[in-house]
Amino acid sequence: ELRAEIHRLSSRLAALEVRLDEKGNAASAVVVEPEPTAPPALPKAEDAEIAEEKPVQLAESAWNLFAVVGLTDAGWLDALFSVLILLANVVMQTLFINILFNKSFLGDPFETNVKNTRIWRTSLAHSFRYMDLSQTSLVTRVCDEDSSLLVASTQAKLLSDINKFLGIQKTAFEATFDQPGVTLCMLCIILWNLCVYRELRNIWLNLQAVLQLPRAQSTELHQGTFRSLSFWRFSIIVMAYMLRAALAIALLVGGTQWLGRTTSIVDLILNAVALNGILDIDEFLFEAMVPTKIQLAIQKLQPIQLKYTKGKSQAESAFNFTMLLIMLLVPYLVLIVPLTQRMLEVKREMCFGIQNFVVAYNSDVGMAYGLMTNEKRFVNALTLAEEAVNEYKFKLDGPWTPALRIL
Repeated sequence: ELRAEIHRLSSRLAALEVRLDEKGNAASAVVVEPEPTAPPALPKAEDAEIAEEKPVQLAESAWNLFAVVGLTDAGWLDALFSVLILLANVVMQTLFINILFNKSFLGDPFETNVKNTRIWRTSLAHSFRYMDLSQTSLVTRVCDEDSSLLVASTQAKLLSDINKFLGIQKTAFEATFDQPGVTLCMLCIILWNLCVYRELRNIWLNLQAVLQLPRAQSTELHQGTFRSLSFWRFSIIVMAYMLRAALAIALLVGGTQWLGRTTSIVDLILNAVALNGILDIDEFLFEAMVPTKIQLAIQKLQPIQLKYTKGKSQAESAFNFTMLLIMLLVPYLVLIVPLTQRMLEVKREMCFGIQNFVVAYNSDVGMAYGLMTNEKRFVNALTLAEEAVNEYKFKLDGPWTPALRIL
């Protein structure tokens, strides 16, 4: 019986083990899938404004010398000479600005030509004394742009400049849509305004970069990167930038005024190029005169990262658009339109009306006499006086006869 009981217990134990093995296999075959999770939500553009960084490099200019003077291993003579270079830059630009605003350099306003031309037309243009041998009045020759003029060359050049500037014919007294001088003058003024605006924008970027540098009691420059900026050096740099901006604005006003009063098409481009050279004096001095140690120190400066947000960029675009409108409208309305009106007025005073007559005054009887002249010079139809000149001007081998007779 004992053996039978042991056998029965062993059978039950074996059955239990088999059952346990089956449950374990079923449990291992079950794959537990993780619950799906939603992807992380990205912030919308309206919720978070992403700021990008713009590297601002301090330019190789005499205006940035104070940023590194005293922080390099250059000698005291290099530092002193660098300061003198900056002062020379200020003096040179100031002298040029003074010349641009000088009345003797700019000359009389173009409006004075209206009065002067009226006086010339009344007193000299129809004078019998200035009628040539072809019996052509002086005013007729001037308005025809006669290149053989001996007198009234100033009036002839003025009239030629007006015709070329306005793109009108010799006999026209109204401006047309196609005005080469006006177009070229506006292009030169816009070009000059863009050059100065680029300078002002660089000043603003450099000033923003300097403003975000941390201030401390002393300046710390490590491998071309400013870790801190002393208060006195910061003040000097800011004052230098303010002076630079003031000189640039003065050059902008003086240069625009000079270009707007230039009536010669040939001189317009030359004047615009000359103005750009004045604006770049600081760079010329830096490359030509600044000691090499100081140059290398400025060249090794690392760019300062300036943050730009969407709102800041939008504001900058609006400001740039406003400045562009000002650059277009102000010079055109203030300088170009009045100039073209005065030019047409000068031409009317000089050439409008009857040209083919001269007047002589007899002081003995107190009377003025008039003579109708030719409407224009006829090259093939010579007068008797001109025939006499042609007859004898090359007669070198014949006898000279004091009295000339034309048969």
